[in-house]
Amino acid sequence: MKRIFYLVLGFISLIISIVLVCLLIFFVDPTIIVNETNISWVLKRSMILESWSWKKMEINHEWKKWNERQLTGEIRDLCFRYKKEGTNLYSCFSEISWGFDLLFQFGEGFQSRTHKPFLVRSPQLELALTKKEENFPEKTTPPDIYGWWKVLWSGVVPDMNVKFDSIRLTIDDSTRHFDFLLEKRARALKAQAMKISLTADPGGFEIIGPEAIEIPEKIKSIGPYFVRKLSLAGEVTPENIPLRLTGSVEEAAFDITGVLDLPLTDDLSSVQFKTDFLSTVKGEVRIPEFRKTYSKRAPAAFRELPAPLNVMDGLIVMNFGLDKGEEGEVKVHSITNIKLSSSKEILNMDLEADAHLPVMTFKPDEMEIGLVFHEVKIELPKLSKKSPPPQFLPDKRFKKGPWKPPEEEKESTDLILHLTALNRKSLHIRTNLLDEPVRLNFDLLIADGKIRKGHVTALPLKTEIFRRPIRVKKMVVKFHAPLDPVLSSIIEFPLPEYKITLELEGPVDDPRYSFRSEPPLPQNDIYAVLLFGRPLQDLDPDDKTAAQKTNQILANGILSLSVLYFLAGSPVEYVGFDPESKNATAQFGLGRKTSLRVGGGREGMNSGIRHSLGKGWYIDTSVQNTEKRATEKDQDYGVLLERVIAY
Repeated sequence: MKRIFYLVLGFISLIISIVLVCLLIFFVDPTIIVNETNISWVLKRSMILESWSWKKMEINHEWKKWNERQLTGEIRDLCFRYKKEGTNLYSCFSEISWGFDLLFQFGEGFQSRTHKPFLVRSPQLELALTKKEENFPEKTTPPDIYGWWKVLWSGVVPDMNVKFDSIRLTIDDSTRHFDFLLEKRARALKAQAMKISLTADPGGFEIIGPEAIEIPEKIKSIGPYFVRKLSLAGEVTPENIPLRLTGSVEEAAFDITGVLDLPLTDDLSSVQFKTDFLSTVKGEVRIPEFRKTYSKRAPAAFRELPAPLNVMDGLIVMNFGLDKGEEGEVKVHSITNIKLSSSKEILNMDLEADAHLPVMTFKPDEMEIGLVFHEVKIELPKLSKKSPPPQFLPDKRFKKGPWKPPEEEKESTDLILHLTALNRKSLHIRTNLLDEPVRLNFDLLIADGKIRKGHVTALPLKTEIFRRPIRVKKMVVKFHAPLDPVLSSIIEFPLPEYKITLELEGPVDDPRYSFRSEPPLPQNDIYAVLLFGRPLQDLDPDDKTAAQKTNQILANGILSLSVLYFLAGSPVEYVGFDPESKNATAQFGLGRKTSLRVGGGREGMNSGIRHSLGKGWYIDTSVQNTEKRATEKDQDYGVLLERVIAY
């Protein structure tokens, strides 16, 4: 593309230079210098063309006034071949003709008045290029864009009508066939080639692309994708050229602006030019119907969105801008606002991204992503309050298989992720297991796949878990790598006659905890109140033993506080603990005749269901999990029919 640009620019410059020189000569007497004999002699001496021929060349001139001359002429069947390393050009012109008046006025210089447009007709042009960028110098003189623009609209350049019926462009093994049309009038210019049209006037220009342009395979990830309604418009002023690029990639519309400062001080391929221009670029990408767009454009295997996105729809808008960074790079900053909703859920957040891009490679060395939650309300699927959550299975669309090392190591981009939710509406998660939504605030910095620093805070919560009321007054988890996350929490259990407070503090894996109550109670009485709603002195002997055993279990770290609260909401029948074997057992009722027994310790985990058959007969099923080796497990199953005879 660079070579084509220079060839086109050079070809246009050559034509304009020849026209200007010819105008000066024509004003005196063009036939003195410009005639068939002299042109043939110049071409042979200069060796510019490999071969050339024409059937007819005629140049006429006539004085109209002392400062005005009429020039007409034509060339018929002109063919030539130009060949140089990397470039091969062959063309034939069936007709080249002109008819205009050349005037000279003091203070205004030369001007032309067209009575017959400069006409060019070519049935054939073949251009073959070989990609050898080294053939062009690294540093060239920047073009005087505004100077050439003024010349184009001055009276010197006559009206033109140029038409190439067949152009064959070959770059290495790729060949394109197209035609070309150029019409230039005093205040308007039109050009068409490869389904691209250009319109211009002295104030600016607009380039409109084909109806659809397929994105190259190496750029697109899924598709095929097409760019549609592509338009590049610009205003030309002595100081700069403001540019605006609009269009759409399928349903996503984009609007990008940039400013080309004039005059140019650097070559168009230089790092400095690219940095200066890119630092003025700003844009917006808008997806009006997210779910419709995704369902149409995603691969078939991933077309069904996961909940809750599968019932949400709305607008996604990304705004981005570029600025100068370190030498040879630009900084890219983007903010993507996501506004999706359904009848019960809301997803309103900003995705912010910052990257440093070298202008020569456009491969980011480092990228920082921030996610700001403005208002997010998510409703989890309904879960049974009487059974554990359903098992989560791997997505079938993800295939299993042996890991294969990459053929070659690719440089990875350092990724930093910043998650922020700092207001009361930031993140609400609702589940049927709780009476109120869980409201979370957080500020997390993630690098190398790990949380480096930040916090997660649960806002005050009032609800009921396992038929017992609970009040989360405070719950904060703080992260500061490489230290373990630290938990700080205050939880209240407002029972009818007592209010028990649990304080947790320390590493998340093993926090320190303490209970206190209002009115004050001993520790064993607090466990009794949590389990049975009454202190030890008010319990029967079996319940009193269960409460005391629970204290031993917690003190030895066999069961967690969450298990204790689960037992508190269940019909506890028995809690046992053996200090020597470190085995703990709990039994609670599932119904009038059935109970569940679970236990664990050094020998492994065991569980079983006991059901009464009546008249002293019971059936007892059990499962024992034992560790055989560090990586092996064994399971024993048993069924026992038992009769209990009371004497």
